[in-house]
Amino acid sequence: MKPHKYGAKRTVCQSEHSHPSKAEAIRCDELRLLWIAARILNYDSQPERINLSGDPKVPIWYTPDFYVSTKGDEWYEEVKGAATDKLPAWRLKAKLWRLHGPCELRVRGCKYGTNPGTFEKRKIQGEQ
Repeated sequence: MKPHKYGAKRTVCQSEHSHPSKAEAIRCDELRLLWIAARILNYDSQPERINLSGDPKVPIWYTPDFYVSTKGDEWYEEVKGAATDKLPAWRLKAKLWRLHGPCELRVRGCKYGTNPGTFEKRKIQGEQ
C-alpha cells in the first residue's frame, strides 16, 4: 500500500473506528470521553457528506471528520494536520462552508512538531 503523502498513519481509536490519522483517532477518543461524561449528547465519526456548492446540479461534496451535538447546539469538526491546513483545496472548502455549511465547523489543527493531541481551535460559521 502506498504511504500517505503527509506521513499520516491510519489509526484505530478506542471505539474501534479506523481513522486516517493519529490526530483524528485521539479526537475521537476525546469525544467518546465527553459522551460518557454526558458533556455531549452524540458524536459521529465521518458523518454524511455535505454539498458545499449550494447547487444540487453541480455538487461540491465534503465530509467533515465528526458531527457533535449537545442539548442546544450542534457542530461539525475537522482535524487538520500542519501540512494540510494551508492547502488551496481546503481553503476553498472553508470559504464554501461559510456560505453553505449547515452549522458551525470547528477546525482543530494539530500544531507542527507537537503531540498529535495538542490542538489549536478555529471556528468557521455556516448558515444558521
